[in-house]
Amino acid sequence: LNYSLEKELEYIREFTNETPKNYQLWQHRQMIIEQMGSVFAAEDLEATKVHLEIDAKNIHCWQYRQWILRSFKITSIDEFDYTEGLLARDVYNNSAWNHRMFLIKTSSGYLSDKSAYLKGEFEKILPFLSVRTENNECFWNYLAALLNDFEFMTLASIIESLSTKIRPPESTENYLFLRFLSRFSQGSELQSICERLKVLHPINSSFWMAIQ
Repeated sequence: LNYSLEKELEYIREFTNETPKNYQLWQHRQMIIEQMGSVFAAEDLEATKVHLEIDAKNIHCWQYRQWILRSFKITSIDEFDYTEGLLARDVYNNSAWNHRMFLIKTSSGYLSDKSAYLKGEFEKILPFLSVRTENNECFWNYLAALLNDFEFMTLASIIESLSTKIRPPESTENYLFLRFLSRFSQGSELQSICERLKVLHPINSSFWMAIQ
């Protein structure tokens, strides 16, 4: 059509400002950036922060950011800082937690030295846990995914670290903490946890009975 892609990008940005949850706009924006190249991709990555300032859980915007990072191999160091800032404002922002896991799994540091990298990440997210925020399911799901390999720390050391922030397992009434521990426990220890979970979270009592 011999039409300026820069003008089209400007137009679609304005249109996205009006209807930021229209996935078709984000797909069209992706097609334009794909043709324009990495310089414009990095610029547009920054531009999308405007939408996340308004709605930090706009899934289409998050998917678009991930597409840019992945497609143009843009370094994720600044992106880690960005998610930490969002979580400092709202620790319950599940979209930011999910994006951070995406960054972890695509990081060169994770791929080259997994154990050291994950241990460092555990230490970074620990400050987001406190007695006030211990009911944050986003945190526990992220931590479970982070520790899924269970190669770089023992369960005892993990519990010790978590117990500096909240009550230890033997006295906690936080079913999320116990549910997290059940994923990494077995035998009599798992049975004991499940017995307590049946009391603390009775809506899923049949499930806890089944896995004992």
